[in-house]
Amino acid sequence: MWNDQAAAPEACATLRRTMGRQLVRTRLASGFASSARVAAKSGALTGIARNEVGVVTLPGGRAHAVAVFTRSLPDQSTDGRAVDALEKRI
Repeated sequence: MWNDQAAAPEACATLRRTMGRQLVRTRLASGFASSARVAAKSGALTGIARNEVGVVTLPGGRAHAVAVFTRSLPDQSTDGRAVDALEKRI
């Protein structure tokens, strides 16, 4: 998407703009200075997993792809069946 190779350049630009409007600042963006631009997409499986992927552009213009995936311990989940299903996939 960042090199206009995944789709038509117009579609890639639209996705970059959309990801740049990410309102969640408590996940990926919280790990970087406020001067860094973060374009990201968050996702979650309620009570079990949280993830976010994106591109972080530092003040000097250098961009880095970043992906973070976290999951709760089984005894901390609100839905044991979902944890069991997740454990079988990992």
